[in-house]
Amino acid sequence: IWLLKPRTKELKRLGEIESTPKRFGAFPQQLVLDQDDKNAIVLVDGRFSKVDLATAKIEPIKFDAEKEIDSAAERSYLFEHIWRQIKEKLGGNMHDELVTFLSGRKYFKWVPRGQVLGWEPGRKRYKKTALLLNEGNYSDGLIFPWSYKHFQLGKLVGMPVADSGSFVWWETLQDPSLVFGIPEVGLQDEQGQFLERTQVDPDIEVINDPQSTAEGRDLQLERAVAELMSEN
Repeated sequence: IWLLKPRTKELKRLGEIESTPKRFGAFPQQLVLDQDDKNAIVLVDGRFSKVDLATAKIEPIKFDAEKEIDSAAERSYLFEHIWRQIKEKLGGNMHDELVTFLSGRKYFKWVPRGQVLGWEPGRKRYKKTALLLNEGNYSDGLIFPWSYKHFQLGKLVGMPVADSGSFVWWETLQDPSLVFGIPEVGLQDEQGQFLERTQVDPDIEVINDPQSTAEGRDLQLERAVAELMSEN
Protein backbone atom coordinates (compact mmCIF):
# COMPACT_ATOMS: atom_id res chain seq x y z
CA ILE A 1 0.00 0.00 0.00
CA TRP A 2 1.46 3.32 -1.10
CA LEU A 3 0.54 6.87 -0.10
CA LEU A 4 1.00 9.64 -2.67
CA LYS A 5 0.80 13.35 -1.79
CA PRO A 6 -0.05 15.07 -5.10
CA ARG A 7 1.16 18.54 -4.10
CA THR A 8 4.63 17.48 -3.01
CA LYS A 9 4.73 14.33 -5.19
CA GLU A 10 5.94 12.49 -2.12
CA LEU A 11 5.43 8.73 -2.39
CA LYS A 12 5.49 6.71 0.81
CA ARG A 13 5.24 2.97 1.28
CA LEU A 14 2.84 2.23 4.14
CA GLY A 15 3.00 -1.52 4.24
CA GLU A 16 1.92 -4.78 2.66
CA ILE A 17 -1.13 -7.00 3.07
CA GLU A 18 -0.78 -10.57 1.86
CA SER A 19 -3.35 -11.92 -0.60
CA THR A 20 -3.85 -15.16 -2.47
CA PRO A 21 -3.47 -15.24 -6.27
CA LYS A 22 -6.55 -13.99 -8.08
CA ARG A 23 -8.94 -16.66 -9.30
CA PHE A 24 -12.40 -16.77 -10.79
CA GLY A 25 -14.95 -15.89 -8.13
CA ALA A 26 -12.35 -14.47 -5.74
CA PHE A 27 -13.28 -11.75 -3.26
CA PRO A 28 -12.98 -8.21 -4.62
CA GLN A 29 -10.12 -6.04 -3.32
CA GLN A 30 -11.11 -2.52 -2.28
CA LEU A 31 -9.72 0.46 -0.40
CA VAL A 32 -11.70 3.37 1.07
CA LEU A 33 -10.90 6.16 3.51
CA ASP A 34 -12.80 6.72 6.74
CA GLN A 35 -14.78 9.91 7.37
CA ASP A 36 -11.75 11.72 8.85
CA ASP A 37 -9.36 10.66 6.08
CA LYS A 38 -7.02 9.36 8.75
CA ASN A 39 -7.37 5.65 8.13
CA ALA A 40 -7.69 3.47 5.05
CA ILE A 41 -10.06 0.51 5.25
CA VAL A 42 -8.78 -2.27 3.01
CA LEU A 43 -10.65 -5.36 1.86
CA VAL A 44 -8.41 -8.20 0.69
CA ASP A 45 -9.49 -11.86 0.30
CA GLY A 46 -12.67 -11.21 2.26
CA ARG A 47 -10.79 -9.76 5.27
CA PHE A 48 -10.82 -6.13 6.43
CA SER A 49 -7.76 -4.25 7.69
CA LYS A 50 -7.29 -0.72 8.98
CA VAL A 51 -4.23 1.25 7.88
CA ASP A 52 -3.27 4.32 9.92
CA LEU A 53 -2.04 6.80 7.30
CA ALA A 54 0.09 8.71 9.81
CA THR A 55 1.91 5.82 11.45
CA ALA A 56 1.52 3.17 8.71
CA LYS A 57 0.24 0.75 11.36
CA ILE A 58 -1.90 -2.05 9.95
CA GLU A 59 -4.48 -3.76 12.14
CA PRO A 60 -7.05 -6.43 11.24
CA ILE A 61 -10.71 -5.46 11.77
CA LYS A 62 -12.70 -8.12 13.59
CA PHE A 63 -16.46 -8.49 13.64
CA ASP A 64 -18.58 -10.08 16.33
CA ALA A 65 -22.24 -10.50 15.40
CA GLU A 66 -25.22 -12.77 15.95
CA LYS A 67 -27.89 -13.63 13.42
CA GLU A 68 -31.49 -14.31 14.39
CA ILE A 69 -33.96 -15.76 11.88
CA ASP A 70 -37.71 -15.31 12.19
CA SER A 71 -38.99 -17.52 9.37
CA ALA A 72 -42.62 -16.35 9.60
CA ALA A 73 -41.67 -12.65 9.55
CA GLU A 74 -39.18 -13.30 6.74
CA ARG A 75 -41.82 -15.00 4.57
CA SER A 76 -44.30 -12.20 5.29
CA TYR A 77 -41.77 -9.51 4.35
CA LEU A 78 -40.71 -11.31 1.18
CA PHE A 79 -44.30 -11.80 0.06
CA GLU A 80 -45.14 -8.12 0.66
CA HIS A 81 -41.95 -7.06 -1.14
CA ILE A 82 -42.78 -9.31 -4.08
CA TRP A 83 -46.28 -7.87 -4.26
CA ARG A 84 -44.95 -4.30 -4.41
CA GLN A 85 -42.31 -5.19 -7.01
CA ILE A 86 -44.49 -7.21 -9.35
CA LYS A 87 -47.79 -5.30 -9.54
CA GLU A 88 -46.53 -2.97 -12.26
CA LYS A 89 -42.97 -4.16 -12.58
CA LEU A 90 -40.83 -2.32 -15.14
CA GLY A 91 -37.71 -4.43 -15.00
CA GLY A 92 -34.89 -5.72 -12.87
CA ASN A 93 -33.43 -9.18 -12.35
CA MET A 94 -35.59 -10.95 -9.80
CA HIS A 95 -37.30 -13.69 -11.81
CA ASP A 96 -35.21 -16.59 -10.52
CA GLU A 97 -35.46 -15.50 -6.88
CA LEU A 98 -39.22 -15.08 -7.23
CA VAL A 99 -39.75 -18.43 -8.94
CA THR A 100 -37.61 -20.15 -6.31
CA PHE A 101 -39.51 -18.47 -3.48
CA LEU A 102 -42.94 -19.37 -4.89
CA SER A 103 -42.11 -22.97 -5.84
CA GLY A 104 -42.07 -24.43 -2.34
CA ARG A 105 -43.70 -27.82 -1.69
CA LYS A 106 -44.52 -29.08 1.79
CA TYR A 107 -42.55 -32.14 2.76
CA PHE A 108 -42.70 -32.46 6.57
CA LYS A 109 -44.18 -30.88 9.70
CA TRP A 110 -42.59 -29.44 12.82
CA VAL A 111 -44.20 -31.45 15.62
CA PRO A 112 -42.81 -30.97 19.17
CA ARG A 113 -44.81 -33.01 21.72
CA GLY A 114 -47.78 -33.41 19.42
CA GLN A 115 -48.08 -29.71 18.49
CA VAL A 116 -47.88 -28.78 14.82
CA LEU A 117 -45.82 -25.57 14.61
CA GLY A 118 -45.40 -25.38 10.86
CA TRP A 119 -44.04 -27.00 7.75
CA GLU A 120 -40.86 -27.23 5.77
CA PRO A 121 -39.82 -25.39 3.68
CA GLY A 122 -39.53 -22.48 6.07
CA ARG A 123 -38.24 -19.94 3.54
CA LYS A 124 -40.37 -20.71 0.51
CA ARG A 125 -44.05 -20.16 -0.09
CA TYR A 126 -45.83 -23.50 -0.41
CA LYS A 127 -49.42 -22.22 -0.43
CA LYS A 128 -51.30 -21.48 -3.66
CA THR A 129 -50.57 -18.21 -5.46
CA ALA A 130 -51.84 -16.25 -8.43
CA LEU A 131 -49.88 -13.77 -10.49
CA LEU A 132 -51.16 -10.43 -11.77
CA LEU A 133 -49.79 -9.05 -15.03
CA ASN A 134 -50.76 -6.18 -17.29
CA GLU A 135 -49.72 -4.15 -20.31
CA GLY A 136 -47.26 -2.11 -18.20
CA ASN A 137 -44.99 -5.08 -17.50
CA TYR A 138 -41.55 -4.77 -19.12
CA SER A 139 -38.28 -6.70 -19.29
CA ASP A 140 -38.13 -8.84 -16.13
CA GLY A 141 -41.83 -8.06 -15.83
CA LEU A 142 -42.21 -10.42 -18.81
CA ILE A 143 -39.47 -12.88 -17.85
CA PHE A 144 -41.02 -13.58 -14.45
CA PRO A 145 -44.58 -14.25 -15.73
CA TRP A 146 -43.08 -16.47 -18.44
CA SER A 147 -41.14 -18.43 -15.79
CA TYR A 148 -44.17 -18.56 -13.47
CA LYS A 149 -46.28 -20.06 -16.27
CA HIS A 150 -43.49 -22.36 -17.48
CA PHE A 151 -43.18 -24.00 -14.04
CA GLN A 152 -46.98 -24.05 -13.55
CA LEU A 153 -46.82 -22.26 -10.20
CA GLY A 154 -50.37 -20.90 -10.39
CA LYS A 155 -52.88 -18.97 -12.47
CA LEU A 156 -52.01 -15.75 -14.27
CA VAL A 157 -54.68 -13.04 -14.10
CA GLY A 158 -54.70 -9.80 -16.07
CA MET A 159 -53.66 -8.80 -19.59
CA PRO A 160 -51.08 -10.14 -22.08
CA VAL A 161 -47.43 -9.07 -21.84
CA ALA A 162 -45.22 -9.09 -24.93
CA ASP A 163 -41.85 -8.49 -26.55
CA SER A 164 -39.49 -7.15 -23.90
CA GLY A 165 -37.58 -10.04 -22.33
CA SER A 166 -33.90 -9.13 -22.47
CA PHE A 167 -31.12 -7.74 -20.29
CA VAL A 168 -30.43 -4.06 -20.86
CA TRP A 169 -27.37 -2.04 -19.84
CA TRP A 170 -28.29 1.50 -18.78
CA GLU A 171 -25.83 4.34 -19.29
CA THR A 172 -25.90 7.91 -17.94
CA LEU A 173 -24.33 10.58 -20.13
CA GLN A 174 -22.35 13.64 -19.05
CA ASP A 175 -25.70 15.35 -18.62
CA PRO A 176 -27.19 13.12 -15.89
CA SER A 177 -30.71 13.81 -17.12
CA LEU A 178 -29.90 11.80 -20.26
CA VAL A 179 -30.09 8.04 -19.69
CA PHE A 180 -30.40 5.37 -22.35
CA GLY A 181 -30.55 1.59 -22.41
CA ILE A 182 -28.73 -0.87 -24.69
CA PRO A 183 -30.24 -4.38 -25.03
CA GLU A 184 -27.23 -6.70 -24.83
CA VAL A 185 -28.27 -10.18 -23.63
CA GLY A 186 -31.16 -12.13 -25.11
CA LEU A 187 -32.94 -14.94 -23.27
CA GLN A 188 -33.69 -18.07 -25.28
CA ASP A 189 -35.90 -20.95 -24.17
CA GLU A 190 -35.26 -24.66 -24.80
CA GLN A 191 -37.04 -24.47 -28.17
CA GLY A 192 -34.79 -21.62 -29.32
CA GLN A 193 -37.42 -18.89 -29.01
CA PHE A 194 -36.18 -15.52 -27.75
CA LEU A 195 -38.32 -13.88 -25.09
CA GLU A 196 -38.03 -10.58 -26.97
CA ARG A 197 -40.42 -12.13 -29.52
CA THR A 198 -42.66 -13.90 -26.99
CA GLN A 199 -46.07 -13.04 -25.59
CA VAL A 200 -47.26 -14.30 -22.20
CA ASP A 201 -51.03 -14.71 -22.11
CA PRO A 202 -52.90 -14.84 -18.80
CA ASP A 203 -55.00 -17.86 -17.88
CA ILE A 204 -57.81 -15.45 -17.00
CA GLU A 205 -57.95 -12.21 -18.98
CA VAL A 206 -59.20 -9.25 -16.93
CA ILE A 207 -58.79 -5.57 -17.86
CA ASN A 208 -58.77 -2.75 -15.33
CA ASP A 209 -61.13 -0.39 -17.13
CA PRO A 210 -61.06 3.40 -16.51
CA GLN A 211 -64.33 3.46 -14.54
CA SER A 212 -63.39 0.78 -12.00
CA THR A 213 -59.90 2.28 -11.66
CA ALA A 214 -61.39 5.72 -10.95
CA GLU A 215 -63.53 4.09 -8.26
CA GLY A 216 -60.41 2.74 -6.58
CA ARG A 217 -61.10 -0.88 -7.55
CA ASP A 218 -58.64 -3.40 -8.97
CA LEU A 219 -60.64 -5.94 -10.98
CA GLN A 220 -57.55 -8.06 -11.63
CA LEU A 221 -56.78 -8.32 -7.93
CA GLU A 222 -60.42 -9.06 -7.10
CA ARG A 223 -60.51 -11.90 -9.64
CA ALA A 224 -57.20 -13.34 -8.43
CA VAL A 225 -58.42 -13.38 -4.83
CA ALA A 226 -61.69 -14.98 -5.90
CA GLU A 227 -59.81 -17.71 -7.78
CA LEU A 228 -57.57 -18.49 -4.82
CA MET A 229 -60.51 -18.60 -2.41
CA SER A 230 -62.43 -20.97 -4.70
CA GLU A 231 -59.48 -23.37 -4.77
CA ASN A 232 -59.10 -23.56 -0.98
